[in-house]
This record gives sequence, structure tokens and C-alpha cells, in this order.
Amino acid sequence: MRNFKYVGIVTVALLAIGAGGAGSAFAGNASTVLNQSIVGLATGTSSTAKVGANLSKTVTSAFAGTVATTATSAVKSLTATGTTATAGATLMSSLTNALGTSATSALSTSTMTKSVVGAVTTGNTTQLVNTATKTLTGAAVGAATGAVKNLTGSLGTSLGSGASNLLTGNVNKAIVGAVVTGNTKQLETAAKNAVTGAVVGAATGAVKTAVTGATTAVTGAVKTAVSGATTAATGAVKTAVSGATTAATDAVKTTVGNTATTAVSSGAKLAVDGASATVGSVVNTSPATTAAAQKALSGTGSTMTVASAATSSSGGGSGKTKCTSGCWSTE
Repeated sequence: MRNFKYVGIVTVALLAIGAGGAGSAFAGNASTVLNQSIVGLATGTSSTAKVGANLSKTVTSAFAGTVATTATSAVKSLTATGTTATAGATLMSSLTNALGTSATSALSTSTMTKSVVGAVTTGNTTQLVNTATKTLTGAAVGAATGAVKNLTGSLGTSLGSGASNLLTGNVNKAIVGAVVTGNTKQLETAAKNAVTGAVVGAATGAVKTAVTGATTAVTGAVKTAVSGATTAATGAVKTAVSGATTAATDAVKTTVGNTATTAVSSGAKLAVDGASATVGSVVNTSPATTAAAQKALSGTGSTMTVASAATSSSGGGSGKTKCTSGCWSTE
């Protein structure tokens, strides 16, 4: 009889949850789970622990928006099974089974236990809901932290050790937010921005370095080449001009020197020869001219007697007369 009474209480509580306590969250598969649990409990094929586990899983699946109603109904149902300690332990076990063994440590804190016991005793689940939310959020943050470390290590291996510094701040927050809320858009954006920024930054730096180095090298080479070419050209021009100047100067000197010398020599010679010829011709003029010249040179005003060409100056018979006085010279 006691067993049937227990079944009746649990059945009514579960039906209340399934019918309206949790709202639409218990539609479909959740209702089936509840019905199976009730049948199993009524026939004795399912233990209360199993029913509690199924209930907890159903509650977990309907966590959004129905936490308070579901938790209240579950606590009230479990209260009928015995003491608050038993009820608390059962609920903790059910939640652990529902969330997985990794959540056991998060759900075994003293604050969580007190909240469960308080909810069972007073029927007020507000504190339990708040504590559970905070505890689960903490567990999610812990998991997210581990995920961040793993992601940091993976990206660090892929992109190099320098990338690990990028996965802090906004990326960490985005990962935690993605784990807690299930929304990965912020994470994707933050990661993309961080990685893209790193890659673009590195690539830009590499390109700038390469371009700068190449520009410097090319500029240096061009400057060196131009400078060398200029120096060589200047030297060649200077040498050519100097050589040409020297050659021209020498040529001018040689030409001018030779020509002038020749001209002066020839001219002097011609002048001397001409003078000699002139003097010679004057000297060798007729006796009358010679007499006049002699007279002018003597300045005596006397008239020289010049033998006639018809007379002979030698011994008889020649017809010349010998000059005896006033002569310029004697024959």
C-alpha cells in the first residue's frame, strides 16, 4: 500500500511537471521519458534513483526558461521519498548523471549542497537555481580555460610560438562566451581577426623588409654603378681632353715653331740676298753712275776724270788713258 501511495505521489508530481510545470520544454521525447519512468516505478522495474536520473536529464534538456519550475517540482517530488539529506543526495546524483562525471566536482561543493538541502526543506528553489547556474558557469569557464590552452598550443604549433600571445584578451573571452552560451560567432570573429592580423602583420613586415632591402640594394648598386660610370667617364673625358690638348698644343707648337723659323730664316735670307744683290747691282753699274756715287760719297765736289772707254790704260796701242789725278781708285 505504501508503495502504491509513493507511486501515486510521484506520478501526480511528474504528471504535473509534464503537463504544465515546464511548459513546452517537456513536449515530445521528454514526455515519453517521463511516462516510461512512471510505468517503470509503478511496476517495480525501475528504481527511484533511475527515475530521478531520467527526471534530471529531462530537466537539463529543458534548462532554458524552465529551470525554476522544473527544479521546484523535482524537489517537491523528491521530498516525498524521505529526508532532505536523501533528497539532496538523490538530486545531486541525478544532476551528476545528467551532466556527466566531469561535473561531479563542480556539483559537490558545500554551497551547492546547502542550496539543494535548503530547496528541499523550504521549497524555495531560487537559491538553488542561482547556485547551480553559477557553479555550472564556473565549470564551463574552467573547461573554456582548458580549451583556450589547447587552442593556444595548437595555433602556437601551427603559426609559431609568437601566435600564442595573440590568443589572450578578446579571444579568451570569446572562447569562454562560446562555451557558456553556445554562440561561436564572436569566437570566430575574434580568432579570425587575431590570426588574420598576425598573418597580415607578419607578411606586411616581411614584404616591407624585403622591399626595403631590395630597394636599398638596388639603390646602392645603381648609385655605385652611376658613381663608377661617372668617375670613369669623367676620367676618360679628362684624359681625352688632356691628351687632345697636349697633342694640339704640341702640334701647334711644332707647326708654329717650324713655320715661323722657316719663314724668318727664309725671309732674312731673302732680305740679305736681296740687299746684297741690290748693293751688288749698284756697285756694278755703269762708270757714270759709279762716278756720281763716288762723288756723293767723297763730298769734295770735284769731278773725277774717268778714262774713256776708247782709251787704253795699259801700254801703248790700247787707246786707253791712265787716270793720273782725282781718281777714286786706281786700276
